[in-house]
Amino acid sequence: MLPAVPFGTYSFAASTRGVRGPRVSSSLETATLDKTSPEAKVTLELDRRELTVLVRDEAGRPISGAHIASSFLSSSEAIAAELSPGVYTIEPSMPGGRLWIRAPGHVPVCRVTPRESPLEIRMQPGRPTGIQLSRPVVGLLPGELHGLAGSDCAVPLSILDAVPVATEDGSTFTVLNYPASGPVVFVWRSTGAQQPLVPGPDGVVRIALPDR
Repeated sequence: MLPAVPFGTYSFAASTRGVRGPRVSSSLETATLDKTSPEAKVTLELDRRELTVLVRDEAGRPISGAHIASSFLSSSEAIAAELSPGVYTIEPSMPGGRLWIRAPGHVPVCRVTPRESPLEIRMQPGRPTGIQLSRPVVGLLPGELHGLAGSDCAVPLSILDAVPVATEDGSTFTVLNYPASGPVVFVWRSTGAQQPLVPGPDGVVRIALPDR
């Protein structure tokens, strides 16, 4: 039983790490709460699922040392074990969840977890790029990036390899693994506001953040 929550559509999942090993819900289940249906019941079936992930560069060469995290567990928790160069296994694996894949020198990738194994990831090389925010922020870089090569879901801006640049207001960063090409769209999570990102003549990408 959950406490009172605002009307809206919610996704539910569950996991357990019992003596028989980790188990995870076999799928994401959604429920919509509104004035006509203020209550909902969701049934989650737990299963032991394992996913093999093949991480490759643009030429198909295996990438070792990748960090794979899941939006279902903890966004900062490495949940994949590398079995051999470029071959990773994830347990438990929940279909419909998001996987964020990072590797040094490469643009991060987000993929929706499939039901079947293996999942092959192709990562593009990144390049150092200046990012200037319209105002300073405290904590993690806000928002997410859509349209990154090899991704079918959004990549949080905060998981890019960003190094602060010494400025008076602290609004400028150098991102070491920014996409070298292709359209990228910044989306502010709280409002859904979108902004296409195009480097300026000086090579710096400028992001206009919504007002507080």
